[in-house]
Amino acid sequence: KLASGFDLFLSSTQALLRDPKLLCFSLALSFFSWLFTALTFYFLALSLGLNLSPLFLLLAMALSTLVLLLPLSVSGVGTRDALMILLFSFKGISPESAVAFSFLVLFSSLLLSLLGVSFVATERLDLKEFMGEKS
Repeated sequence: KLASGFDLFLSSTQALLRDPKLLCFSLALSFFSWLFTALTFYFLALSLGLNLSPLFLLLAMALSTLVLLLPLSVSGVGTRDALMILLFSFKGISPESAVAFSFLVLFSSLLLSLLGVSFVATERLDLKEFMGEKS
C-alpha cells in the first residue's frame, strides 16, 4: 500500500509539473490558503488581546504546522499548546493566554474542516472542470 501510494503521489506530482497552468493554480491556491490561515491566527490573537506582530504569528503558524506533523497526539493537542507556551513566553505572554490561543486555533481549524467536509460530501469536484478544461 505504501509503494502504490507513493507511486500515485509521484505520478500526480509529475502531472502537476508538466502543466504550468495547473502548477500556477496550485501555487496560488496554496498562497491564499496560507494567507487566510495567517489572518485567522492574527484575528484570534487580537480577540484575546494579544499584541503580537503578524511576522511573529507567521513564524508560530509555520512551526505549529511542523509540530502537527509529529505523530505524538491527536490534532496536535498538547504539542501545539506546548509550542505556543514556549513561543509566547519570549513575548512575555502568560501560559494561560498561549493555551487559550492554541485552543482557539484548534477550534477554528476543526470548524473550517467540517465546512470543507460538507462541501466534499455534497459534490465531487473535478479539478480540470474547475479550471475550465474538458475532462
